[in-house]
Amino acid sequence: KIIEGPYGQGSMSFENNSTLQGEGTIEITGILDINIPDFIFPKTIDLYLSAGELSGNYNINIAGNLYWSGGRVRKPLTILNTGKVFLNSSTISDNAIINNGTFSWMSGNITINSYPFINNGTFEILSGGRYGIFNSYFNTYFDNYGTLVKKSGTVSEVDRGFQNKAGGKICRSGSLKINNLYNDGIISPGQSPGKLEISSQNGILKNETHAGILEVEIVNQNSVTDFDQLNLKGNTA
Repeated sequence: KIIEGPYGQGSMSFENNSTLQGEGTIEITGILDINIPDFIFPKTIDLYLSAGELSGNYNINIAGNLYWSGGRVRKPLTILNTGKVFLNSSTISDNAIINNGTFSWMSGNITINSYPFINNGTFEILSGGRYGIFNSYFNTYFDNYGTLVKKSGTVSEVDRGFQNKAGGKICRSGSLKINNLYNDGIISPGQSPGKLEISSQNGILKNETHAGILEVEIVNQNSVTDFDQLNLKGNTA
């Protein structure tokens, strides 16, 4: 462990002209400050955040693996196209999260305070229980330009609004509970075949483009065994 100690104790900072090279792991239970513009954690290094915080004056960029099981991120977090995040406990972000790689939600909650989660890559829901993705005090949206893959049959919850943008896709099987779902992208239930259930307080809402698409595969007439299904609990508008 490079940085350790109770929350708020033990710290390390990367300042101007600092570089991070080589292979291995960095485990954070204290505070790591990033004070270098455009700093990137390279893909040869695995980053473990279990307590404490990632902070500093600049954005944080992940090109490798981030194993996030606690603590908080103070600055904007960008997962690059080679990056992967494995979330397996409750976590807090005080700024935007931008995913251009793969984000695997395995368990726990993500609390984001007044900033969006922007998905341009793949967001996988692997959790086997009922968890809230976002429990923000503000209208924090999940903006999906990439692919959201629901891989568990149990309920997964998005406490705030979800905007499935043009080019975005919600797919696979299981249950999603979404407060407000705006769809200009593709909803594709099933793993051909399969069933996707979406429960939305206000139903599926259209944005100005009215370009939402439902994509299903049909073979015969024998329910889930032969064709994909979307089960919507709520109204459409």
